[in-house]
Amino acid sequence: MKIIAIITSLVFAVLLFLSTAHSEVTAQGTLGDTDIELYTLVGNITFQSHAYTTTRDFDRREPLGALTTANMEYSFLGFNSGLDLRYTTDDNKFRQTMNRISFFGSWRWIRLSGGDVSPSYSQYSLRGMMVRGGELSITPGNFSLELTGGRVNRLILQGSGNGQGPRSFEYERWLYAATIGYGRQNSSNFRLTALYGKDDTGVLPDTTGLNLPITRPLAPPAENLAITPKFQLVLFDDTFRLGAETTVSAYTRDTDSPVLSSEESGVPSLLSNIFNPRNSTRLSFAGSAETEFKTDPFDLLLSYERIEPGFESMGLRHIRDDQQVITIRPRVRLLNRRISLDAAYSMAQDNLLGSRISTQVNNNLAMNSTFQLTESVQLGAGYTRYTAFTENGDQNNQNGHRQISQVFQVFPGISWMSGSISHAFSIAGIYQTLESRFPTLDGTMKNESNTFTSTFSYSAAMPTGLSINGNANFVMGKTTDSKFTTYGFNTGIGYSFLNQKMNVGANAGLSLNEFERFNGFEDLVNRNMQLNGNATATYNIASQTSIQLNLRLLNNNIMDGDGLGFSEMEGRLQLRQRF
Repeated sequence: MKIIAIITSLVFAVLLFLSTAHSEVTAQGTLGDTDIELYTLVGNITFQSHAYTTTRDFDRREPLGALTTANMEYSFLGFNSGLDLRYTTDDNKFRQTMNRISFFGSWRWIRLSGGDVSPSYSQYSLRGMMVRGGELSITPGNFSLELTGGRVNRLILQGSGNGQGPRSFEYERWLYAATIGYGRQNSSNFRLTALYGKDDTGVLPDTTGLNLPITRPLAPPAENLAITPKFQLVLFDDTFRLGAETTVSAYTRDTDSPVLSSEESGVPSLLSNIFNPRNSTRLSFAGSAETEFKTDPFDLLLSYERIEPGFESMGLRHIRDDQQVITIRPRVRLLNRRISLDAAYSMAQDNLLGSRISTQVNNNLAMNSTFQLTESVQLGAGYTRYTAFTENGDQNNQNGHRQISQVFQVFPGISWMSGSISHAFSIAGIYQTLESRFPTLDGTMKNESNTFTSTFSYSAAMPTGLSINGNANFVMGKTTDSKFTTYGFNTGIGYSFLNQKMNVGANAGLSLNEFERFNGFEDLVNRNMQLNGNATATYNIASQTSIQLNLRLLNNNIMDGDGLGFSEMEGRLQLRQRF
């Protein structure tokens, strides 16, 4: 609570200062005949606090908390700089931090960033990873050089939750990467990326002799070196595009395993100062290639992806290995784009090295269409077919698992004006079938299910600032031994007044759910009713300052059968200042 109070005081002080200053500072002209602006300053700061309570046995989030976000960008005589901040009290030492801070400075074609950066150099070596460190980008003309380095994981000493000490560890992990290239991103180019990562074991606490219970074994520290060449060729004014990239990754699962000599590993001795191959080092690769042809009415994309078994990279949080995927994606637009037809077919297969006794093969076909019948009427439709089967090596593949899923969709919509009132009405209908076959000792077991979903939505907006909306949905499904039904209703209203300085809105919903299972002796029935409500009020104190209050209620009532009902209530207060 002391932290929340300190943050609140600081935020209100900043808001008070900004509210008395000029609300927005813009460019004061340019310098001579250049396009360099004298100075600019834009940004915003937001403070949000929440209170949460529930009748559950456990809280899904902290009862009290606060979130502060801020970003600012300014330029002076061609020099640009900025700051981004995210701080939340909903953070603890048992996971990776959710707080973020970053800043940057740039001058012409040089940009330096520090703090929490998120570089994306290649699809299979470094992408979507938050790095607490820095990044340097140099892009003079068609040449580019990018460097990054920092910590991607902090040391985690997870508690068992009952005061008995540590349960498992997570190493502090550091990562360094560089990419050099030539060419623009949307035209022909070439890139070469190198990545190196390693777990730091020097920061682990000494737990020997403490006799602390560890329910999960400590995984050995890892090391990784990955190289990625990537190219793209664009011809005929972007009509034809060809691209490919491949990542070769040397991943050591245990840095304490014996080191291999350069003769044994085949790795040049020049790299031994960076990466030493060991008995636990495995070399694998992942890559993709695609070609695209685009004309006015027709587009076609062909792609191929292959990820070898055991492929890992420290620059990715998650990746599925041992698979190859072939994709074909055509698209056509007719009658001045009033008709759009899209299709996609993909075939995926695992067990690339043939080392397993079975192979999983998936085929996915999706077709979507949109028809703009009139200016007010639109019709959409879609069809998806997914098949998956397991090959066990027998000639007819009769002893493997097989699954077929089909989805049919239709969604018409209409919008019109009635005087000064704008109306919109839409319908969505979805029908899904699923069939699964499993091999058994007596032959083959077959399970079938089907689900029908329908949604009706309506909204209206009036020039007085009043808006209303409502929707209803119905879901019905049936399997071999069960069935379920859901009815849902939701309605809302919004209103703007005081020259749109004040906006209020409220929504309320009701959902009735019934699930019935047949076990051969008696039917087991579960019924529950869920009520939810949401109210929001926003007031613009000034042209760049606003305050918002949000209340959310949820009640889940068990009407019949097993289960425990519960209620939730949450309130949020948000202050935002733009400048």
